[in-house]
Amino acid sequence: PTAGIGIYANVGTADTSQGWASGFIEPAAYAACALQWADLGATIIGGCCGTGVPHIKALADTAFA
Repeated sequence: PTAGIGIYANVGTADTSQGWASGFIEPAAYAACALQWADLGATIIGGCCGTGVPHIKALADTAFA
């Protein structure tokens, strides 16, 4: 079997107190990016730092429904 290609990007943060805030991405925009990752061959897509339930729900509802 072929191994999958996984993507679990972060979305930045809207909270500048953490010191690394940059480019927070809303859930719908994250799902739109995921479509591009899938087109490039990603077979496992999730989320990392800054993503939350709304981002994963957007993946399920928008990108991969």
